[in-house]
Amino acid sequence: MKQIAFILTLITVAATTLKGQVILEHTYTGVSAAYVNLPVAGYKYYVMDVPNSQCKLYNNDHSLWKTINLSIPANYYLCDIQFVSENLFNTDNSIEMLYVSCKYNTSQLYYTYDTRIANESGTVLLSVPGGGYS
Repeated sequence: MKQIAFILTLITVAATTLKGQVILEHTYTGVSAAYVNLPVAGYKYYVMDVPNSQCKLYNNDHSLWKTINLSIPANYYLCDIQFVSENLFNTDNSIEMLYVSCKYNTSQLYYTYDTRIANESGTVLLSVPGGGYS
């Protein structure tokens, strides 16, 4: 009985004295953002900037680190960025990523996709016309 009273007292004290609050650190403009651990550069946020067809990488303090311009086919728009890395697609330490662009056919009601892998200079390492999500 003493143990139950002690545990209840401990829970009551913890519930009244411990407080946690989620605090918004930063708001990114763009469609989506994710967090990645790059082996050489460390932890970074990356944001998909659809109107400008860019991938923006930010440091942990939310300062802009790099902006990568992505080559998008005419009449397509950027719809996904994945696998941001330094050594996944080749052996140099430059940033590379897989990205998908798409175009909506309004008369036949379907999407056409284009998948590419590019490095931080914008050089396309692989292009898969018609390739969807990876």
